[in-house]
Amino acid sequence: MNGLENGLKHIRNSLILWLIGTITPIVFIGATTGSILALSDLNQVTGILGTASGVIAVMGIIGLAAIYLLYKGWGELCYDLDPSFCRVQRVIKYGFVVLLLSLIAFFAMNYSSLAGAGNQLAVLSAMLTTSPLLILAVVSALAIFLAIIYGFYKLGDVLANRNIKVGALLLIGGPIAMAIAMPQLLFAITLAALIILLLSINGLIKAKAYLEEGVIEGEEVYEELKERRPKKPTHRPIYEEPEYEEPSRTYRPPDREVAYYPEAPERRMPEPEAQLLGPGGFRVRIRTGIYTFGRRDFAGFVPEEDLNYISRRHFEIKATSQGFFIRDLGSLNGTWVNGKKLGRGESIRLSNGSIIDVAEVVRLKFLTRESDDLGVPSI
Repeated sequence: MNGLENGLKHIRNSLILWLIGTITPIVFIGATTGSILALSDLNQVTGILGTASGVIAVMGIIGLAAIYLLYKGWGELCYDLDPSFCRVQRVIKYGFVVLLLSLIAFFAMNYSSLAGAGNQLAVLSAMLTTSPLLILAVVSALAIFLAIIYGFYKLGDVLANRNIKVGALLLIGGPIAMAIAMPQLLFAITLAALIILLLSINGLIKAKAYLEEGVIEGEEVYEELKERRPKKPTHRPIYEEPEYEEPSRTYRPPDREVAYYPEAPERRMPEPEAQLLGPGGFRVRIRTGIYTFGRRDFAGFVPEEDLNYISRRHFEIKATSQGFFIRDLGSLNGTWVNGKKLGRGESIRLSNGSIIDVAEVVRLKFLTRESDDLGVPSI
C-alpha cells in the first residue's frame, strides 16, 4: 500500500467517525424530546446534551479518533501527493495542543466555581466571552476546522475532483449555522458535506484499486503478445576475402617541406529533434531541454473524465546530445514505455517508435526527426 492510498483510507475512516459523531446527538435528542426539529435554537441543544455526560464522553472519544486519523492522513498525502498538506498537518497538531492546554488550565483555575454552580452550562456560556483561556480554546478549534476545510478543498483541486471541493465548501456552513443559532441547519449541512466527502474519497480508493488490477492484467497481455510476435529473420552477410597481392617494392616519398593547410571550421552536431504523437491531433516537437507533461497538456485531446487519472506533473522527457530520456515524476497512475511500467523517478532512454502509455488512458508514439509518421496505435 503506497502513501497516497494509505492517506486516503485514513481520511475516509476519519469521515466515518465524524459522521457517527454527528448522528449521535441527533439520535439522543430524538430519543429524549422526539425530534431535533422541535428545538428552536442551539442553546436548547447544548442544554439537553449538557445533562448527558455519557453522550458527551462518546462524542469526545469519537472526535479525538477522527482528528488523529485526519492528522495521519494529511501526513501521508504530504509526502506522497503535495507538500501543502504538511501545513494542514502542522495546524492540526499545534492547534490541538493549544486547545488541550488551554482547556486544562481553564478547568484547573475554575474547578471550584463550576463544581458549586447549579447550571454549569450557563456558567460556561457566561465565561465564554470573558475568559481568555476559553477564547484561546475556541480560536484553536476554529483554526483546526478551517485547516481541515482547506485540506479537503486542496485535495479536490490536486485530484481534479469537483465533488470533494463542493463537500469542503459545504462544511463552512457549519460555523454559519452556529452563528445564527439554527441547529437543524447545522446538522443538515454537516451531514450532507460528510456524505459527499465520504462517497468521493471512497470512489477514489476503489478507482485506484481497479487501475492497479488493470495494470497487472495489461502487463500479462503484453507479455503474451510479445511471445506471439514472429521473430525477425537474421541475415548473415556473405563476406568474400579479397586476394592478397604482395607489393613489388616499397615506395618512399622524397623529403619535402610540409605544406600548411588552414584548419577546417568545427562542424556543429545537429540538435536532437523528435516529436510526440497522440490522439485527437496531439503533437509536440521536442528539442534540446526538458519537457514536462501533465493533465493540462492533454486537455482537449482526451475525454474530460480521463484527465482525472493523469497527474498534474506526470512525466518528463529530457533531450540531450546523447539521446532522449523519459522519467516518471511520481505520478499516481503510472507511466509505461513499450509495456514496461517506470518506477517512481526512474529514467530510461527512448528509441524511435517507442510507445508511451500515460495512466493507461492516453497512448503516445515517440518519433525521431528522420523517421516517418507511422500513426499512433489506439489504446
